[in-house]
Parts: sequence; C-alpha cells; structure tokens
Amino acid sequence: MLSSEEIVIEGKKFTGIKIEMPNATLLVIVSNEKKCFLACGYFSREACEKFGDVCAIVTGVKSFQEMLAKEVVWVSSRAKEKGAREKMKGKEFLSLF
Repeated sequence: MLSSEEIVIEGKKFTGIKIEMPNATLLVIVSNEKKCFLACGYFSREACEKFGDVCAIVTGVKSFQEMLAKEVVWVSSRAKEKGAREKMKGKEFLSLF
C-alpha cells in the first residue's frame, strides 16, 4: 500500500511517502524542491552516494513523526558539505534545506 502526506517544517513543504512492503515499511520525506530527502534504513547508502543525493538516514522508525524526532545515523557526503551531520534530529536535517 502506498500513501503520502504533506509535512511542513518551519514554513518549508515536504512530502512524506510511505510504502508498506511485505516485511517492513519504506518511509521517505522529500523536499518539495527536490533538494534533499530523509530516508529510513531501507534505503541504500551506496546508492545515495552514487547518485550524489543530499540525504540522511534514520533507523528504527515506523512513522513520519518518528523520523523527524529520531537522530540521524548516516549523512551523505553532499549533505555533509551543506552542514548536515550525524546525531542531529531528522527535523533539524530537513530544516537545513
């Protein structure tokens, strides 16, 4: 099942996308300007780097609210160039962009 939800952080609009897979739920919050995204642990870090994405990953989440509250466990090199870092909250990461 696929669902989406609008998320507003400090006046900036994002789209949360949820895909229920057979054994887990895939979650991602994407900037509406396509500048960055916050992903769950289902995403491949290697692919994020390969494509030059500005992204961060949080793990152990089941909702968009949990993604925003959790600490980031990994940040792409492009995101680091823009000031993102591990251990910041998901909401803090998205508010940078």
